[in-house]
Amino acid sequence: MSRSRGWWRGRWRAGPEGPAETRTEHRGFPHQRFVEGVQRAERLVRVLGVAPYVMNAPYREAFLPALRGALHRGVRVEVLVLDPQSRAADQCALDLDGTVDVTATVSEVLRAFRTFATTLEPAEQEHLDVRVYSALPPARMYRWDDRAISSLFPTGNWAGSDIEHYETTATTGLGRLVDEQFSALRDDDGTCTLDAYFTVGLTCPERVDAPPVTSGYVRVDGRYYVADTDPPSEVWLPDLDDLLVRISARDGAFHAVRVDPEHPAMSGLAAAFRRKYGAESGLGGRPRVMVRLDPVPPAEMAAGRGTSGARGRRLSLLPGDLGSPQGSRPPEAPGSAHRIAR
Repeated sequence: MSRSRGWWRGRWRAGPEGPAETRTEHRGFPHQRFVEGVQRAERLVRVLGVAPYVMNAPYREAFLPALRGALHRGVRVEVLVLDPQSRAADQCALDLDGTVDVTATVSEVLRAFRTFATTLEPAEQEHLDVRVYSALPPARMYRWDDRAISSLFPTGNWAGSDIEHYETTATTGLGRLVDEQFSALRDDDGTCTLDAYFTVGLTCPERVDAPPVTSGYVRVDGRYYVADTDPPSEVWLPDLDDLLVRISARDGAFHAVRVDPEHPAMSGLAAAFRRKYGAESGLGGRPRVMVRLDPVPPAEMAAGRGTSGARGRRLSLLPGDLGSPQGSRPPEAPGSAHRIAR
């Protein structure tokens, strides 16, 4: 995870390690080659990048059916997509000189994967693992069984449309190096599942009549903002103002503070929800209820707030339901999504 790009370039140029491997160089990404590989895959498909090249139009129309077929055959599919609110996404946008709205484009890809997952049969869903990472990736990888197409992220060129992509075996040499990086990034503490990226589970222990709630959220300036469910649920979320909130997967406690989503000062926050969930969703439109979670100062915790005797009801967030803590930069003004080769 800590390897520099220079180190990776050195290993990239060092040539095959161990048994001789077949290497094919592609100038520009070979979309059809990878889709055909997915169609033939028997065991494993892995994708690592800012967001998959094959989710660009018009290739998505061929890739998703091929992916569905692989899942139906029991193929394990693992996809890593960059957190569009991460610092790495900021760097990607800088490298592209602002010509592409990286946040909007990658957010749309994540929503597309989320929608795709809902169309799968339960047995197919078990084989699909889409995760969101926030570290700066050293390379891209598109693997099917024992073959992989890989390329580096050259400084100043994240687009990748005019660089060389190397097709090699996935078990030796270059392919093995990138595949090992994939596994490390997948298991990194800053990487979360697609479900955890989009939703957080809420429960109120002292409201036994209240069922668990799945809500949307964003992080702005390091704070969580939780919005009403999508679609809205007639539950207890509107009653959270001035409650003590616990995030059971993390240390510390939080004050729950109602904010008015209609207030002009909240326009940037509304834009963050819209960019993450899409303007067509309830969360991307005008959420009915929005709650800010303010950390309880350590002095208050020492004085007794956050203990079992604390005033007010307590809200717990289900373990493991929070997404990556890295996506905490303030929302930008909405922009148009552009096609990006990733």
